[in-house]
Amino acid sequence: MLGCRKMQPQGKVSSYCWDAGRYLCYLLFQLKTHSSFFSESEGDGEPALSLVAALGALAGITCIVAVCSECAPPSAVFSARNEGHILS
Repeated sequence: MLGCRKMQPQGKVSSYCWDAGRYLCYLLFQLKTHSSFFSESEGDGEPALSLVAALGALAGITCIVAVCSECAPPSAVFSARNEGHILS
């Protein structure tokens, strides 16, 4: 797309391993640099949302993301064509 190349190895298995390795490094970085966010000493340990509210929020956000993922790519192509970035 637009001359950009992925910096990942070829093949599904190696791509999954690459992604999992990057995610693991990200988690370790977060745990090391933001350890105060993960400590149990602060607060009373009560959940911010009930189980029903959390599941409802998850379902609602999933629907919003699904709609946006269906609408955004075609509108981006439409805008690119109208601005002259795509010639075909």
